[in-house]
This record gives sequence, C-alpha cells and structure tokens, in this order.
Amino acid sequence: MYKIMPGSSFAIDEFATLLVLLFSAFCYLLYRLKKQSFFPQIYVSTLVPFKISKKNWKERFSNLPDQLKLIALSALLLAIIDPRFYMERYPGASNSHLPNQDKLATEGIALYLVLDQSGSMDEKIDVRSSKEYLEPITKIGFLKRATEAFIKGDPAFGLSGRPHDLLGIVQFARTAQVIVPLTLDRKTLLNKLSAFNIVQDPDQDGTAIGYALLKTAHLIVATKNYARDLIGQGKPAYEIKGAAIILVTDGMQDPNPLDIDSRWRQMDPREAAAYAKEQGIRVYIINVEPKFASEKFAPNRRQMQSAAELTGGKFFLLGSSTNLTSIYSEIDSLEKSSVPIQGEVADALKKKLAKENLPEIYTTYFLAPFLIALALVCLMLAVVLESTLLRRVP
Repeated sequence: MYKIMPGSSFAIDEFATLLVLLFSAFCYLLYRLKKQSFFPQIYVSTLVPFKISKKNWKERFSNLPDQLKLIALSALLLAIIDPRFYMERYPGASNSHLPNQDKLATEGIALYLVLDQSGSMDEKIDVRSSKEYLEPITKIGFLKRATEAFIKGDPAFGLSGRPHDLLGIVQFARTAQVIVPLTLDRKTLLNKLSAFNIVQDPDQDGTAIGYALLKTAHLIVATKNYARDLIGQGKPAYEIKGAAIILVTDGMQDPNPLDIDSRWRQMDPREAAAYAKEQGIRVYIINVEPKFASEKFAPNRRQMQSAAELTGGKFFLLGSSTNLTSIYSEIDSLEKSSVPIQGEVADALKKKLAKENLPEIYTTYFLAPFLIALALVCLMLAVVLESTLLRRVP
C-alpha cells in the first residue's frame, strides 16, 4: 500500500508482482541468449547496391505490429499485479458524518426473538388496532405484525429497528429451531418472519418454554465465543456487548407428553433463566393470551415472572389496554446498546478490513480492466496490420 496524497493510496498484489518480475527476467534472459546466437551470414564487398535512398511508409512502420504486441504483453503483465487506487469518500471520517452507519456497526446487543408456534397460536383474539378499536386476529398473525414493526422500526411507537444490533429468530413448540441466526440483515429476518407459521404435525406440538430459553441462551454464548476467537486472531468480528431474549408465547410451560422422560424438554423456565443469568443474558417473556390474566393461571404467571426477573428482565401480559407493539417498544427502550460513534466505527473498520471491503468509506478504482482492454486493442491492431497493410512476404 502506497500513500499518494491525503485521503488516497495506491496498492498492488505483491505476490503477483513477484511472479511477473520472475517471468520478465526469464523472458529477458531468453532474449539475450537469442541475440548471442549464431546466425548464417553472407559476406559481400559493399552494400552500395542495396542502399535505398529513401524508405517508404511501410518500411518505416514495418516493426509496428511487433511493438503493439510488446505493449499488449506489458499491459497484461501490469493487469496481473492488480494496480488500484483508493480514495476516501469522506476524508477525516473520524470527525464527519458517515452515511448508512448501520452497515458499519461492529458492536452492540445480541437479541433473539423466541416465538411460539404451537397450535393454539392459530386461535383468534381481540386486539386494539391503531385506530383504537378491537379487531379479531389470530395470535400468530398479531405476533408477526408486531414483530415486523420491531424489526423494521415504527416511529409511531418509538421503534428504531435497532440497526446496530444483531437480531435472530427462534421458533418453538415441542422443540426449538433457529429460523435466522444472529444477523444485521433485516431483509432476511423479515422474509423468514413472513413464512413463520404454526406447527402442522400434532406430534411436534407443545410449549417447551424452558427448553427454548436454554437452547437460545446456548446459541448466544456460542456466538459470543466465536466472535472472541476471531477478535483474538486479529480478524474482523461483531463484538457482542450485551444479550437479551424476548420470548413470546400464548401459554405456559406445557411440554409435549412424548417428552415426559426428557430432562431438557421438561426443564423449568426458571432453571433455564438461571443459566441465562450466569451468561449475562436478560430474559423478557410476553404472554399474548388475555385469558392468562385469570386467577386460574396465577401459579403459571408467577413462574414466568420469576424466570424473567431472575435475569434482570421483565414479564408482560397482554391485556385490553396494552398492545404487543407497545410492549416491544418498552423492551426496546430498556435494552439500549452502546454503539460506537461514527468516527470510532470508521477507524475500527480501517484497521480490521481490507479497503476493498469498505465501500462505505473508500471508493476503489481498479486499473486492471483498462489495461486488459488496452492489451486487446493493441493485439487486434497488430493482427490486422500484419495481415493487411504491413504484411510481410517471406
């Protein structure tokens, strides 16, 4: 990498440059050997009879095809070393505003949305719409609508979409499955959420809340450890500064009867929450079944509330005066990530990544395509000239 002027630099492929130099040295050696080789000669007493007073234009340009071929070869060799210029889009990015800052996030909170897909989620409930009247909608439809607002952002509820944080989706019923691992890609999240639906196989039905929490907590821990390993090796990685789980269900801990002997599928949510707490993961549990507010389910509510509060999280119960989107908004305000300012982001990325991988900071100008084009033009001209105007007769 060679600095030309402030905000710009020049780079080549050093390994390719070495190969090109070796090839050039080999070609020069062959040329010298050829020059020293013995050629048949005829000795004459004088060259006067062969002297031509004036050369015509064909004789003057007779070597042009060979020269064009040499230029073509040189251009191709230069293209192999991949010369390129880098120009900073925003010189002094540490003190200036960088656009699309969400694409430059290097650290933040990891947040998994753990969504219930048990068969009961297909039942309808009356929820308060944006127009302040009750409307019937399936619980899973309501869940998808509110979760989409959380992912995309909704200014009406103060939802920003959390552009700097890793989001992931886990679906659960009898088992828990990752729909989308932790990512900054909001488009993928929304596409997978759109396809999210209840389980169709009765054998896969159930509400294994404890198991879902435990599995999701392990996923976050694994992601943290992987990122730390990459950072320890000096490789770019997203550093997780905090983690949380938002579990949305319409029921209580109710595993599938087929898992009666399964230690993990029968795990109490409070036991899973204890593990999450050890790993610094907060748990938020939201129940979207209005009937869950009755005294009949008081023990189950206390179980969920205890599990959430054990981690520093909170338990929410959907009621006639609350909306899932507003609950998401409250969680969004509680889970604030400490995002580096724009200059720190730019400086960190400049150190960690190659400049061609930072299109938000650098504009890259590759010279190889122009050199290849020059070589092709020169080669074509050489072939045309030596076949027509400058054709030689042996």
